[in-house]
Amino acid sequence: MVLPREVYLRQSDGAALGPLLTRDLEVLFDSRVVDEGTWVSGDGTAYKTLREWPELLARLLEVKEMLGIGGDPWADSEDLTSGPNLAADEDVALLRVFLDLAVTKASGHLELENHDGLVKVTFKDGNVAAIETTIPALTLERYLLDEKVCDAAAIATGKERAPMMGGDLGAALISTGAVQPHEWFEKLVAWAYRVLGGTITREFDRRDFEAADIPAPAVPLGMDRLGLPFELVRRLDRSRFVDFFDEFGGCPVIPSQVEGVTVEETKPKPKELRVLNAIDGVKTVDALVEALGTDDKSTPWVRQSLFYAVRTGFAVLGDDPRLKKERDEAVGLVEKFEKLREKTLFEILDVNERSTDDEVRARYTDYAKQYHPDTLRAKAAPELLEARKRIFELIGEAFEALDTEDKRFQYAHDLEQGLVGSSQDLQKVQDALQSETLFKKAEILLRVKKYREALTHIEEAIQLNGEDIEFKILRAYIVYLDAARQGDAVPAAQAAIKHILALMKNNANIANGYLYLGHLHKVVDKGPIAVKYFEKVLEYDSNHPEATREVRIARMRDAKKKKKKRWPL
Repeated sequence: MVLPREVYLRQSDGAALGPLLTRDLEVLFDSRVVDEGTWVSGDGTAYKTLREWPELLARLLEVKEMLGIGGDPWADSEDLTSGPNLAADEDVALLRVFLDLAVTKASGHLELENHDGLVKVTFKDGNVAAIETTIPALTLERYLLDEKVCDAAAIATGKERAPMMGGDLGAALISTGAVQPHEWFEKLVAWAYRVLGGTITREFDRRDFEAADIPAPAVPLGMDRLGLPFELVRRLDRSRFVDFFDEFGGCPVIPSQVEGVTVEETKPKPKELRVLNAIDGVKTVDALVEALGTDDKSTPWVRQSLFYAVRTGFAVLGDDPRLKKERDEAVGLVEKFEKLREKTLFEILDVNERSTDDEVRARYTDYAKQYHPDTLRAKAAPELLEARKRIFELIGEAFEALDTEDKRFQYAHDLEQGLVGSSQDLQKVQDALQSETLFKKAEILLRVKKYREALTHIEEAIQLNGEDIEFKILRAYIVYLDAARQGDAVPAAQAAIKHILALMKNNANIANGYLYLGHLHKVVDKGPIAVKYFEKVLEYDSNHPEATREVRIARMRDAKKKKKKRWPL
């Protein structure tokens, strides 16, 4: 596991400290300023003690041991402040990557790749020197067409001439008269900003930086080295911030530092600097926006400034107190749900046989307002969302079963006769029906050789009804089929045989179990045993097509062998 480049510490009074380089944490651990009980976070939001982070604790103990014997635990490590390490860390925002490369005056190629394509940003002494991309929405050709700089025919002609001009499309377009020099430079810079802005709003599966000697670019882009990240944020569409503020609005914003640069050096405007200086570790994101964003004109730059501060590391987000409250509420609702499941539908809605339709509907409406998951905020704790959803579904089932006088009379009669029980009993029936449906879907997917999907369905069925042996037998067979497709047929078949025989030890009346055992014994080259299992299937279903075919083929094969022995050629 790759350890974080930076960590955050939470002090005994709850205040956060960081970010600190992991090397600094190693030094602090060696001097026992921090110990196994210190609360640590890799992102400044979720904290756990060092005892609960075994990989990091093992590294700290290793460093402490080496320092104790006079060794240098960092002799073979790279410079932790260099751009390449930060660029490769997927937990670090790309804005921070750009800033770190600028601060360290790195030269080389930063490659960003996802399913859409590749973006390659070349840096020269920390400045963006060149950009290439294969992402269709960000290509230079697409931009020139969108901005109506030139038409497709002119671009095609320019691409034909570009090799004769060192591969420079701009020089080729200028030479053909398709674009004027000053206009080309203006559009090239605007396109570069568009591409870089597109990178910080995308997720990339691969981020690599390779240091290299980079010659001076023929056409300098003229971007401010340290001011570039802030400029990219300014150019973002306002809608890009919506999810960020919905999710983290209740989190306190804690001031931090970026090694090697001050926030003033990143060229914030005066109003942006006021926002950054207002971060005090106590006010939440929402509180800062409310205090500083006094109107529709000021609110956007307040949000931009806070977004920039968090994404570059000049600030970190503390724990949202709302999440703790919501998680505590979820625990109570889970307990309530378990109790409700043991009650009758009348008890769940707090009504009875004599209640009127209006009374039942009113009680349902009251509970819906109280438990409907849609009444929660957008980024509420998932545990609370799930707990409310389960209770609301239970209340909905009760209302559907009791919403008319006839239904209530029938339910009361069935309850008196012992024909129905608690909601928990009803849930068991529903789970059994759903698990059977999933089992049938798995069988269908097996026949069309979609083994991974079949495995997902049968595992869901087992979660709902873990007592059904037939489900587990089918799962064992699907696991074998999936492994066999990857070239491990014989060992996988042997393992499946052992598993299925163990499952059928106490329940030998499962026809499909014998069918799968027949197929598996064919794989391990035990034909006679396979035939016996197929014949066993026919004892349960004399017309089973698959078993009938296998037995018939085996008998025909035996007949041919006997004929060859009698009349050899």
